[in-house]
Amino acid sequence: MDTIRLTAGASRSWDIAAEEASRSRSRVIEKEHLFIGIMSLDKAVDTADPGPIKAEMDAIRNVLEGACDRPSPAAVIRRGVRKALGSADKSQEPRVFHRSEECKALFRRAGGLSYARNEISSLHLLAAILECPGPAIEAALSGAGIDFRDMMEPAYAWIAILEGGDKQFQRSMEKKEISSAVNDWLGLKHGGYLEKHGRDLTREAMAGRLGPFSERKKELLQLIQVLGRRAKNNPVLIGEAGVGKTAVVEALAMRIARGKDAHVLGGKRIIQLSMASLVANTKYRGDLEERLTGVLDEAVADPGIVLFIDEIHTVVGAGRSDGSALDASNILKPYLVRGLRCIGTSTIAEYHRHIEADPALERRFETILVEEPCREEALAMLGTLRPKLEEHHGVRILDEALEASVDLSMRFDAEHMLPDKAVDLLDMACSGARIPVLSMGSMDEPRRQVDARSIAETLAGSAGMPLELAASHLEGPTTSRLLGLEGFLRGRLAGQEEAIAKVSKRLMVAYSGIEKRQGPLAVFLFTGPTGVGKTETARLLAEFLFGSPSEMIRLDLSEYSEENSVARLIGSPPGYIGYEESGLLVRMLRARPYTVALFDEVEKAHPRVFDVFLQLFDEGRITDSKGRTADARNAIFILTSNLEPGGGVSYEEMEEGMKRRPRKKGLETFKPELINRIDEIVSFRPLDVDAVRRLLRKTLTETLAELERTHHVALRLSDEAEDYLARAGYSPEYGARELRRVVRQFIYVPLSRLILTGELKAHRRWLAVYDDDGITIVPDET
Repeated sequence: MDTIRLTAGASRSWDIAAEEASRSRSRVIEKEHLFIGIMSLDKAVDTADPGPIKAEMDAIRNVLEGACDRPSPAAVIRRGVRKALGSADKSQEPRVFHRSEECKALFRRAGGLSYARNEISSLHLLAAILECPGPAIEAALSGAGIDFRDMMEPAYAWIAILEGGDKQFQRSMEKKEISSAVNDWLGLKHGGYLEKHGRDLTREAMAGRLGPFSERKKELLQLIQVLGRRAKNNPVLIGEAGVGKTAVVEALAMRIARGKDAHVLGGKRIIQLSMASLVANTKYRGDLEERLTGVLDEAVADPGIVLFIDEIHTVVGAGRSDGSALDASNILKPYLVRGLRCIGTSTIAEYHRHIEADPALERRFETILVEEPCREEALAMLGTLRPKLEEHHGVRILDEALEASVDLSMRFDAEHMLPDKAVDLLDMACSGARIPVLSMGSMDEPRRQVDARSIAETLAGSAGMPLELAASHLEGPTTSRLLGLEGFLRGRLAGQEEAIAKVSKRLMVAYSGIEKRQGPLAVFLFTGPTGVGKTETARLLAEFLFGSPSEMIRLDLSEYSEENSVARLIGSPPGYIGYEESGLLVRMLRARPYTVALFDEVEKAHPRVFDVFLQLFDEGRITDSKGRTADARNAIFILTSNLEPGGGVSYEEMEEGMKRRPRKKGLETFKPELINRIDEIVSFRPLDVDAVRRLLRKTLTETLAELERTHHVALRLSDEAEDYLARAGYSPEYGARELRRVVRQFIYVPLSRLILTGELKAHRRWLAVYDDDGITIVPDET
């Protein structure tokens, strides 16, 4: 056996366990044998002279009898464990000296529960066994009418009391029976204010309802040090939402339940106070004050109570009525002076706004900054949480899923903090993997596993972003539907093959993740005459990448030609009308961080608007006048201009051309800093007749299909009619936009007349022909 100091009770339990293992001819001593030894203490010791074992015997007896209705259930439990273990192995020698690996781990765990006396008692061993009892012990306890979970809480309480980590309990044990001291420590005053409006975190930790936690040693150490101070011993954890402030306090409750740091925390209980419960149903003036003073009186009367107020800034102003300066914070102040122990949490902004604004309140607290954990710390936290998630969802979580949850949430969720955003993503992925199992309705389904691909799919689905964008940040090869982007654009856009190729190649680089950059996925400048497909290309990109053209953000920059129009984009400065409202561009990007943003007719915007774009295109973020930031790193920005720089000008050609010769016509509108932040300048050339003819066919395809589906007639165009529409539907001034008006005039108007007069049903086939009078729709006799 390892060199471990055992109390008399633990040593006697070990001897009985060895005898039990020898009697059953087991190869090693199992934890079940040790459990039988602990349950045999009451009959193995002379009750007339129990000596140092008495306290352990009384504690174990009270733990057992407190969890069931029958007296002295130890004998029933012993028989139940022996029955569950089965008959002896006759082939083994009747003598055993070694523990099993599981039993060795149990002793190590019991050593971790011992914090004051540096020795292991039978009570420590019992508590360690109850943390993972196994089927034999659980069945034996169940046979005696005991749920092992009901034993854990009093077992931990007895450890805390017997180790004497707090002077208060030393005194209480001198005045009353030790069992009464435990009961006092376990329960709040029945019917008191704390019982009604508080939640005992220490008791819940003992019952196994908190955690697990990856202990944040730095913050926990600071928290314990502040609680151990003689004065100003009220810590407030401040940090952004989601960094784990409340979890730090719950981890402290877990340490108290496990008996850690007893010289400071021994006998302490953390009671979480619900401000919502205090304020609820306070119909008359004075109701809140009565409840709050009742809670604080009970807390001050018991030195072992430490109040925990989550979102402590909410006490400022709570209960204040018109014309009165009295609120919950002013009631709290004198109690803090009288020795009330209080832990609070708040965000940094709310603490500065509410707590620091009241110096008399602020000086009573000591702030502890809880920073966002780094990647490695967040991974450790997810690893601690993994067993509970696996148990809850019935899935197996791979290591790569933990890494993907952290990495993808860091890359694509700038609005929230680690570890909260990574936990949410992993939890959602587990729930998604569980859905097929639930829908099958079978309990025999194999456990599904959650891998990195599952995390990427969950992120893409919840954020409305392409799967390829999320998957590109994972290791390993991925098959992307983005390879079909060029074909999709060619099938929907006529006459712009060079522009389509340039856009597709740039987006392939962006989505592959091979190019590390801080800014948006891509920034394009589309140039060319009107009506050649610039805006249509942006719509098609939104449809292909994000599922619908409506996912596109569009701003007509001709509306931002005034200098003060910048305020419409990022919000008004302080003191101006509209300061409370965020800017339009910031609001739209915060709502849709994964989008195609089209800035139409960019050359008509005021130069100060271009200054706003510099930060947006360089760093992928934009901040409004109130300090709120929109993350644009996953957006595609398209600027369109009707000014033609001439030819397809790439970034490198443009930069070199600006050095060697005067800037080309039209480009002098844009600042060099802006041009420097554009990834590709894409020129859309004017359409020829063949391109317009292809565009005409695509325009009519959907109309003709709807005509045949609705009215069961077919319409086709003769070659001459098609040529006429193509020539009439394009002009250098208006581009292909004229085609819509021509089709409406020569095709839709005659068709509408035939439909409304009922003549359309007279024939199943119709033909659009060209003659000197234009286009005529006649029955098709061929």
